[in-house]
Amino acid sequence: MGAISYKSLMIISDYLKNLERTECIEFFAKVEELFPDALRNQLQVKELDLYLQNRLILGKQDHLKKLIEQVLPYLSREAKDRLETNLANDGYLIFKNALYPAGLVEMFNEHLRIRQLISEESRLTQEPLLTYLEKNQEHYTDGQWEASIREARKFVESLLRGIAIIIQNTKQERKISFNNPAQVRKYLYEVGFLEDEDINLIMDGIYGGSTRLRLNPNLPRQNLARNAVSIVLIIGINWIKKTKSI
Repeated sequence: MGAISYKSLMIISDYLKNLERTECIEFFAKVEELFPDALRNQLQVKELDLYLQNRLILGKQDHLKKLIEQVLPYLSREAKDRLETNLANDGYLIFKNALYPAGLVEMFNEHLRIRQLISEESRLTQEPLLTYLEKNQEHYTDGQWEASIREARKFVESLLRGIAIIIQNTKQERKISFNNPAQVRKYLYEVGFLEDEDINLIMDGIYGGSTRLRLNPNLPRQNLARNAVSIVLIIGINWIKKTKSI
């Protein structure tokens, strides 16, 4: 489980300080409860992080996570971008105004969950979906970061293609080959299955991760791979659940 840092709280606080909403006022009250002014004046940022982690260990983690989720809708795009970057270092990913842990143990548990969901959706072709998912996890565990991101991309493309075929069959439309991943995303966006946030997450976290690694070999590969695995699990679970209603 990740630990939300003092810096993440301050990114939110800096933006919300001029907003007079009940959720924002509650956020400040809780931050003050965690970090009285006297304490902030005495401790450095690293010490504040350690203090916060100790408080979280005592049961504050889930409460603080929910507190942040309450104010996420009120953040500007710029503030949310800054927060997403910092929360990735804290071990969290934002998706649809919710925080998800990106820790390895949680990943393993979510992998089991998504495998179960795939097996329950008989209209999806089990292979190669399960193979891509297994290799994605295996490569990440072995520290093969680029290979892990590559399998994440294959999984996302295969899952979306399967969902597009399900929708097409349900609508009894003229058959489209769906051989091009971009064509699949366009179709699913046009029929309302994919939203802007889904597209942005795929392009930035999956395709963008591979591109950034090619352009800059010095980037922290593990963080990019962890982000890709988290995206696979979070949006994969959401998509398969959404498919059940088709």
